[in-house]
Amino acid sequence: MLRAAAAPEGLLASAELPHYAAVWTRDVAFASLGADVSDDPELVAAVARSLVGLAQLQAESGQLPNAWWPRRGYWDFHEAGCTDATCLFVVAASQHLNAHPDGRLQRRLWPHLRRAIRWLADQDANQFTLIDSPSGGDWMDSTLQRSGKLLYVNALYHRALTGMAEMCPGDAEKYRARAALLRRKIDLLLWPEPGADHGELLEGVGHQPGSAPGFPHPVGPAARRDAIREDRRHYLSHVDGGRYVDECDVLGNVLAVLYGIASPERARLIMEFLHRSAAAAPYPMPTYTRSFEPGDRWGMYRHDLERFQDERWRNPPGRYHNGGVWPFIGALYVVALRRVGMVAEARAEFARLTAANRLNRGSGSGWGFHEWIDARTGEPEGAPGQSWSAGAYLLAAAVVSDRPVSL
Repeated sequence: MLRAAAAPEGLLASAELPHYAAVWTRDVAFASLGADVSDDPELVAAVARSLVGLAQLQAESGQLPNAWWPRRGYWDFHEAGCTDATCLFVVAASQHLNAHPDGRLQRRLWPHLRRAIRWLADQDANQFTLIDSPSGGDWMDSTLQRSGKLLYVNALYHRALTGMAEMCPGDAEKYRARAALLRRKIDLLLWPEPGADHGELLEGVGHQPGSAPGFPHPVGPAARRDAIREDRRHYLSHVDGGRYVDECDVLGNVLAVLYGIASPERARLIMEFLHRSAAAAPYPMPTYTRSFEPGDRWGMYRHDLERFQDERWRNPPGRYHNGGVWPFIGALYVVALRRVGMVAEARAEFARLTAANRLNRGSGSGWGFHEWIDARTGEPEGAPGQSWSAGAYLLAAAVVSDRPVSL
């Protein structure tokens, strides 16, 4: 499946449908996890071509495009932007160069990586260290949208910073220090606990010595206190101004475990919570542990936009981003289970993931590797032959076989 997606310009999201026959920055990053662990020279070279091709399309500001259609000579940054794509470009470069060191490729990418990390730092609108995303500016870019300080995006930003430290020994301490500060801020904002002061989010701003930084505006601190839970088992999805969205974004929490943002104790709590949440479902993990109805309290489900959206990308409960089942998330969930020592659970989830990837809406035979699965009907949906579904599956296969992998 990955070889079919390996075009001269790089890894396509899917070779099966015109809309997906593009080099999508997000898809490349997750598909490359499997391509790199495969050690297949054709696939390793396709990852490198993807990174070089996307780098050439980087905006002067440093932002990376959302997707590039080579045959059309067209690329864009999506309607609302794509904060996570720039994070994932840096992450993918770091992961690829760690798995397959290539000094020439690293030198070629380095100016683009520096511009990308600078652009990401500039997305911190209030100097809390965590970066901001506009509504629909991450992979949930259809009619289920979130904005502000997202766990998912900031987990990727943390990995991008540690990746820069790995690729640039001379500036390693600077990037590691920034990553450590970001990790503290993620814990402070997105896992609110008693005893912490909201003003600690201003650490690193550079106030004058002897000053006593405080946060005089009432909404944020009050909302943070209201979000404190003694029995918390997962990070918040995101904080949008004073709105603390206390829902479980599965991908964001899994990445927090895989990237070492969550402490070992918290990582175990998260994975045990996710495992209990999924125990009764016949399919791998969905996007959120519950779906959202029109008029939900968080305002995430933009039902007013559904009439403009293509039916393929609408978000009724249990479909697409709204609690749909995405195999690439299920694969990373398997890896995270194994990472915290839940070995039997990881193998059981891998079996469910295998069954999900075998579903095929077309001929009914062979591996479908569909984009997503309807959580209510079990029907595979979206484009078949998705490279990130296949790539993440290869990574999970390596992990349950006890092969060492680096994330």
